[in-house]
Parts: sequence; C-alpha cells; structure tokens
Amino acid sequence: MLPAEHQQQLAAQRPRRARRPALIRIGLPPRTVQLCVHCQQRTAGFWVTSQNGRAVRRPWCLACCAELDQALCGLTPFDR
Repeated sequence: MLPAEHQQQLAAQRPRRARRPALIRIGLPPRTVQLCVHCQQRTAGFWVTSQNGRAVRRPWCLACCAELDQALCGLTPFDR
C-alpha cells in the first residue's frame, strides 16, 4: 500500500476517462434502432427482399411496407 500523499500524486497524474453509460460498463451492448431505408424517418420493423433473391434484405417500416407489391417482395418481421 502506498502512502496517501503518493496515491494522490498518482491520481492527479492519471488522465480521467469519460464516464461510460451503465449498459456498456456492465457489458451489455447499447440499444440501437434501425431506420427505414425508404423514408429514413420511422423505425424499421421488417426485412424486405426481392422474390428473385438478387437483392439483399433491407429494413423497412410498416407504413412503407404497405406500399409494396407483395407479389414482388418478401416481408420478414424482425426477431424480437
């Protein structure tokens, strides 16, 4: 154990780290929200893919999915 005055000197020399949010400190990933790629304003809840399988899946919101042609696109809800 170091003397109290030596501990204070070491503490003053150490750069202070910014406080991290509690979720990161305890090892939980931060919560992220995906936005709809079509309107880029609302939270996405569905993966949209083309039926021919050539396009990758993209996140879309429910309001924008209502405008899609169901014969050309496949909709998959996000896993909860």
